[in-house]
This record gives sequence, C-alpha cells and structure tokens, in this order.
Amino acid sequence: EPLLQAKGLKVQLNVDEELPEMIYLDQAKMQQILSNVLSNAVKFTHQGSVTIEACKSGSPDDPRLAVAVKDTGIGISSEELPEIFAPFTQADSSTTRKYGGTGLGLYICQKLVNLMEGTIRAESQFGIGTTIYIEIPLQEAAGTAEPNHGGISPAAQTADNAVLNFDPARILVTEDNLLNQKIVSQMLHNYGFYCRVVSNGLECLNALHQESFDVVLLDMQMPVMDGYETAGIIRQDASLNHVAVIAMTANSMVGDREKCLASGCTDYISKPFKARELAEIITQHLPQQNRDTALENDRLLINELMPELLEMLGEMLESLYASWRKKDLPGLQSLGHDIKGTAGMYGLAAISQLAGKLEKAAREHDFQKITSIIGDLEEKYAQIRVQFLGQNANSLKV
Repeated sequence: EPLLQAKGLKVQLNVDEELPEMIYLDQAKMQQILSNVLSNAVKFTHQGSVTIEACKSGSPDDPRLAVAVKDTGIGISSEELPEIFAPFTQADSSTTRKYGGTGLGLYICQKLVNLMEGTIRAESQFGIGTTIYIEIPLQEAAGTAEPNHGGISPAAQTADNAVLNFDPARILVTEDNLLNQKIVSQMLHNYGFYCRVVSNGLECLNALHQESFDVVLLDMQMPVMDGYETAGIIRQDASLNHVAVIAMTANSMVGDREKCLASGCTDYISKPFKARELAEIITQHLPQQNRDTALENDRLLINELMPELLEMLGEMLESLYASWRKKDLPGLQSLGHDIKGTAGMYGLAAISQLAGKLEKAAREHDFQKITSIIGDLEEKYAQIRVQFLGQNANSLKV
C-alpha cells in the first residue's frame, strides 16, 4: 500500500460473475504466488495502473481458475521474456541495480504453480507493460465452508477475496540503519510477509495509527525516539494490544532480553540473525489463523523445492569454478553473494556462511582463501546432497 500510494498507481480488480462464491485452493501457495507477482508489478510500474482479473476458464470437464495481473510498467524485451522464470533473472544487470531483488520471485511462482498442477506465463511489450497469466484447477466448494484440512483452504468469503486472498502477515520494521533496513526487508519479502519500513520510534507510532500491523520489529537504539520508549508507548495504547513487538538489538549481554521485555516488548532477537530465525520468531507471534500453518507450509515448500535448489547450487558451483580458473574476482564476489542469499533463504546455513566468506575474500582479493572456501563449499554441498537423498529434508543438519 505505501508504495502504491507513493507512486499514485491505480489498482483495478475485475472478478467474473461466473466464478463460484466458494472454491477450494491451496491458500498458502496461491498467496505466495500473488504476493510475488503483485510485488513485481508495483515495483516495475512508475505510473498508470495494476489490474487483477479473475475468471473461469477451461472446459466443463476441466474447469480452471484464471488470474491475470496486468501492469503499465517498464515491460520486458522479446529477447529477455523467455528467461524471466529462470532463477536469478531480471531483464539486465541495470534492472537489478535500480530495483533490487534476487531474481527468484517468478522462478518460485512457477514452481508453486507447477505443484498446484497449473500453468503460468507472461506477455510483455517493452515500455508498455507486462501481463502474468496464471491458471490452476478450479474446484467449487459445495455448501458451507469446512475447517482447514491438509493446508487446502475453502475460500469462504466474497468472490473477490475468495479468488484473491492476498492478505500476508503485516510487519512494521523500525530501524534507522539503511543497510539493515534493506536486509531485513528482503528477508521478510522472501518469506511472503508484507513489510513497511520506518526509521525511528516516532515514525513507528505514526505508522501504527495509519495502517494495521501484526508485528513490529523494533531496533532498540535509534535517534529521535529509541525502542524502549517506543515499546512503552505502544503498550499503553489499548488499541494496539494485538500487536506483537519484537526487539532487535546488537547487544547480547546478560539482562538485555529482560530489559527489552520490561519496556513492553513481546519478544527479543539478537543481531545478527538468519532469515529463518527471524521468520520463526515472527510466526510465533502471528494471529492464530496465520500461525497454525505458516511454518509447516514453509517446511513443505522447502522440501518440494529442495531438488531444484540442489541442482541450482550445483550449477552455481560450476560457475564458481569457471570464475576461479579465470581469476574473475568480481564474478566470484557476485556468485558468493547470490549463493549466500539463496542458501540462507532455504535454511542451508553452512553453505550460506561459506558463501558470505567467499564474497568477503573476493572483495579483499584474497585468492588463496577463495580457493580454500570453494573446496569447503564443494564438500558441504556433497554432504547435503547425500543427506537429502537419504532422509527427509526437514532434518537436514546444515
């Protein structure tokens, strides 16, 4: 919403009246798909509109839910269009520098759509806009919606909400360090959360009275109004009793956690933290309807994507060797950064940490250390492949 408002974009929702009022769909997967697609549409559109259309398609024997997300953004060239569902793909390097992101969003969407036995495709004209078309099997829910079973949720709302259940958990990040803002925002985005970023406690309080949030991530050392004072004011406001306040602090001394909790914080996480650690602590404090399936869906998604992830990491290691043979330090640094983010997002902590060390060594032109780290990466990758083939990925010790 803030980015939409800042850009002045018009949002249109068109839902065909022929769609049934209640349908069965995998709510978690559909929410993640729409979150990624809509995020891209808003990110790459500077003026005009984003339109979401939903209708019934297919044959009577094979009905489909068809969703189209259209934007009037920068568009994609015909040469680049066939590659947009590949991992780490954006139109070109200047796009990555200007707009940020990992280039994994549409790749993940394609994997999720495939798991739902659906299809996803794109049409685009450079400088005019892009349309993403999604089709999944349509199963009408007969009668009253029943309780959730196996992660498949009947959409027992109005037609608009049933089709487009785009309601991710809402997180307010309060952090004055610009780099930390970007890192935490990316972590949250990768896990499908909506987030808004503010720079101090006063801005946090203003934001809480402008929008509804489930969780506040609160840095405790900030200018204007620090986290301790901010947490105390939040707890004095009865209208904000439902909001969980999670302290973020670089201090890890005895008594820090108690001090944060005494000020009014609900919980505490110490910097530096991993993306999975942040997602887990947030999930613990989400409203009950979001909390029940969030972590289980995350684990199932990681299991489902693990074969593709391992294949992708193998290809990236081959690229590392190629860059190593050429002594291409910028290439090694870039690949280290990509592997660090991807492995961290899927909980492969050891690989993520090694890739971070590789990125640092390449930045410092320490070729001897680079050689050693690449060997360690290959060994850890081989261990994880063997482990995954032999047991459930939920128990991976990485």
